Amino acid sequence: NGDGRNDNFEAQGTFIKTFEMYIYDRWGVLVKKITDINTTWDGTKNGGVAPEDIYVYKGSASDIFGKFVSFHGQISLIR
Repeated sequence: NGDGRNDNFEAQGTFIKTFEMYIYDRWGVLVKKITDINTTWDGTKNGGVAPEDIYVYKGSASDIFGKFVSFHGQISLIR
């Protein structure tokens, strides 16, 4: 909502070598693909404001030491 608190969804990590994360709406439509861990999702969809809803994310990352991790979860978008 632009108040400076929780306005973006982001991943965090150190020594990340590869990263990808996908955010989907409740119907499984891809909303955002992120391939840089420093990129955030600002709650937009197709260039406009995404509706309040539950979104699903899944992704994977590897670090410079060769450790691989996959992750997934849900985001509640509330304005």
